[in-house]
Amino acid sequence: LDPSATTQNAIALSTFEYIPQTGKDGKPIRISGPSEKLDPVQQLMEMLHPLLQKELISLQNLSQTDPTLWEDRERILLLLNSYEQCEWAFDRLRDVWLGDKSLLLPLKRPDDEDAYGIFRSDIEDFASTGKKILIAPMQAIGRGYNILNQQGKAAFGAIYFLTRPM
Repeated sequence: LDPSATTQNAIALSTFEYIPQTGKDGKPIRISGPSEKLDPVQQLMEMLHPLLQKELISLQNLSQTDPTLWEDRERILLLLNSYEQCEWAFDRLRDVWLGDKSLLLPLKRPDDEDAYGIFRSDIEDFASTGKKILIAPMQAIGRGYNILNQQGKAAFGAIYFLTRPM
């Protein structure tokens, strides 16, 4: 089953960037493996929040200039290693975010009814929440989930892998 020519063209226009981030000590921030796990995640969110805000503006501009491909895709998916890292990332990003903090949403643990966020079982409805950034563990967002917008296209205009791919 080959995708349509329009879909193939859209895929061809995709960009992939490696954007390493360095910590206060000038060394690359390590998310996987360090014994102190909270600080690197917090540092990463502090450094990435301006980039994420620019990304949302860029996606909004694309939506206006090329609505065929980009309409209603002004959303970002942030992927980390674990629910715990997602909670830390959400807390820190919410603290440093300029503007409407309600645009941020973490994926919550399956057994945590009281936590703020969206359950994995509701992930396909993310586009209808009005939120713009979803923070989720990579293993929780996998095959079998189609997170689409109202036009049936990918709801996320950008995905950031904040972890080493497995």
